[in-house]
Amino acid sequence: MKSRSVRTLAVLASAGMIVGAFAAAPADAAKKKKKPFNCAPATATAPAKGHSSNAADASKAAVVNVTAAATAEAPLVTEFKHGPALSEAHAEDTQYFAYQVVSKTPGQGLYVKLEWPGKMSDIDLYMYDASGEEVALSGAFNPVAVPGLLDSNGNGGVGFETIPGFPADPCSPYTIESKAYATPGEPMKISVWLGEATDKYTKP
Repeated sequence: MKSRSVRTLAVLASAGMIVGAFAAAPADAAKKKKKPFNCAPATATAPAKGHSSNAADASKAAVVNVTAAATAEAPLVTEFKHGPALSEAHAEDTQYFAYQVVSKTPGQGLYVKLEWPGKMSDIDLYMYDASGEEVALSGAFNPVAVPGLLDSNGNGGVGFETIPGFPADPCSPYTIESKAYATPGEPMKISVWLGEATDKYTKP
């Protein structure tokens, strides 16, 4: 009887160790689970030298986080509308958007694309950093697709302007300026995503 009791106790002890191991595994896994990367919330910055009389409005733009989930195939898209414009002397319409790069990968490329359906409108795209300094622009003469008239380091054509692969530091905020120079009024779309950075950017 005594040996049977000892054997029973040994079996129960072994079973307890096995159950304990299984119970510990999920707990260990929970400890090892990585926390999502976060940045301190940013605020929009008005351009130090904007291209419109309403540049101060840029500081009111809501900041949208751009994560690795935003890709060329699935960008962040905002639709809006430009009012009529024909040089600052006759009619002016400029709108602002703000984004924060929420990524721990240094030098991630920030892509911004501005699109509209009209073939005769001329609309330019500017980007500013957290200090309000202009760091990139896309300034083609859109009606005839003449690129780079404004020392542009982006790419533009009929119905679009784009800033491709600007090297962005983790948690960096950027303000985008959509400046309508000549348009009867357009429905607009701005798409933003992350990808490979390029080395084409110099100070405009």
